[in-house]
Amino acid sequence: MRDKFNTYLDLAEEKEKSGLKNELMPKDAFIHPISVKSFLRYARDNKEINFARYSEDNEFEKLNNIDCPIMMRWGNNNEMILQNAEELVELINQKINNPKKDILFIDGADHGYHNKEEILAEQILKFINN
Repeated sequence: MRDKFNTYLDLAEEKEKSGLKNELMPKDAFIHPISVKSFLRYARDNKEINFARYSEDNEFEKLNNIDCPIMMRWGNNNEMILQNAEELVELINQKINNPKKDILFIDGADHGYHNKEEILAEQILKFINN
């Protein structure tokens, strides 16, 4: 996934330099149609809002300052993460100290949980009831 991401980032930056920032990115570049400008906003320019940065070197200070229960879910089908969902869940579970965390992925889910809504709803209800 990271190799594809870097390829699309390079493509977007080339298009930006050529003045083509309103063109659409290739279909597989994102979870929905997106312009070069918007893709770069998400992929390159969001350092201030990307507080989680799902990487080994992040200590997740902001997330570790949350003392109420935390539920996080990802999918593993064309999701907006650069690593394998299983590895991401393992990493986040190691890094987040909150004893009331519920961090998993839903197998086969995309970013919108299409056709996995019932599974997500069940997991949310279980989380709320706990």
